[in-house]
Amino acid sequence: MSFRSYFFCFVILLFGLSSCSSSSDNSVKTILDWDIAKADLDEYFDEQLASKEEKSLSVALINNGELVYTFHRGLINEATQKSASDTSRFNLGSGSRPILYFFAMTLVEDGSLDLDKPLVEYIEVPEIDLDSELKDITARSVIANKTGLSMLSSSSDVGIVNYEIEAGAESSDAEIGLNYLMEAIMEIEQVDRGQLDSIFQIRVAIPLGMRSTHFIQSSDSSVLKSDFNLEGNLLDYSNWMIGIMNGVGLSEENMNTLLDTIILEEEKDSSDLAKIAIGDYEFYTNTGLSDGTSRYFSFDRNIDWGFIVFSGEHYASELGFAAMLYLVMGSQFNLIVTLTSLLILGLGIGLVYGIYRFFKFVLN
Repeated sequence: MSFRSYFFCFVILLFGLSSCSSSSDNSVKTILDWDIAKADLDEYFDEQLASKEEKSLSVALINNGELVYTFHRGLINEATQKSASDTSRFNLGSGSRPILYFFAMTLVEDGSLDLDKPLVEYIEVPEIDLDSELKDITARSVIANKTGLSMLSSSSDVGIVNYEIEAGAESSDAEIGLNYLMEAIMEIEQVDRGQLDSIFQIRVAIPLGMRSTHFIQSSDSSVLKSDFNLEGNLLDYSNWMIGIMNGVGLSEENMNTLLDTIILEEEKDSSDLAKIAIGDYEFYTNTGLSDGTSRYFSFDRNIDWGFIVFSGEHYASELGFAAMLYLVMGSQFNLIVTLTSLLILGLGIGLVYGIYRFFKFVLN
């Protein structure tokens, strides 16, 4: 676990008390269930954006499984002068994977897909016959990012990607495994690349209220080569997170299977989901960068609380962590940090004085 995770754990455990105040239309709840005024959040995010040279910032906050706060500042497109808003669309890039793994689990839910059945049994690819290790890849190994597939080159004379495989190893390119899984789903549903989005809409987008989220269409449909990325907005991403919290579309068993399988250790890969467990809290986090837009999200199903950030290049991860600490306690955060710093300083001074007295005693 990284230093950031340990520090976040320290803050939660040190100040794990909740207030008895009630929220209103003008306030939201922090992680510890304390009230924080929306105006204070606006001021906080305005200050954060002003301190960075970023073109835009979009934020969403979920309380009790409902979207209760959004914040937008800046331009998402300087050329067209288009301002950031609830409906601004982003290429989700690797942030598509948690959603598409959920998509795959809807087929597990109705029995169309077996998590542990080799994907080669769903799709016929001539190249697979040349490499027996590909026959061991399953939907579960794709979701867990343990296919072992690695990219060698982006194309070849026959149009199929060149790759190498170390069975069971952490994949160096999770996108290849996802492509393989999506090809299997197309075979199961008997659709081509252009029709896959309609299946996604029926199974995921419509039930979860994500009607503005679609596959980014590509002219290249070569198996193990094309990218299956989604484009969506802040509201849709929030609705997906709320659906996860409320168990929409999957049984509790399959939802837990999805989350338990998809988790990667934070220091290995943060592009899918990392889990930070702190007492009764279980935060699932994700961060990444796509087309110059970075994202960060974190949510806890136990308290139905979530937080999403879209911003300029690389900034969302930095802001996401800082804002999570702020959202532990809200406006009390700065005071508590100051008091904690003074406490640490006092302990340090006491330690130095104790060492001084010890050596003075020994030397005398």
